[in-house]
Amino acid sequence: YHELDTVYLLKSEGVYKGFIVYRTATAKVMYVRLLGILTKYRRSGLGTEMLNLFVDQVKKEGKYTTLQLNVNGDNSAAVRLYDSIGFKTIMKAEVRRMEFKI
Repeated sequence: YHELDTVYLLKSEGVYKGFIVYRTATAKVMYVRLLGILTKYRRSGLGTEMLNLFVDQVKKEGKYTTLQLNVNGDNSAAVRLYDSIGFKTIMKAEVRRMEFKI
């Protein structure tokens, strides 16, 4: 990863279970480069919990108006997760670009 990246970690019950790698894209846009939950903790709601906590943190900072990310168009589980949080598709291709307005 790049030196401009920051990592947000989800620790639950003393175990790191997920992460978000992100960076500032522009003065008002935060770009989520990568989001992951360890395999054995997937489909347990941790991805939703982690992303909601992250969005809340970004909102509290008050610096950004938008979160953006790219997701493979065939990754329906990830698309559902982002949709459920409030991300909207702004470009649909092989890789889908989504954003969340803060």
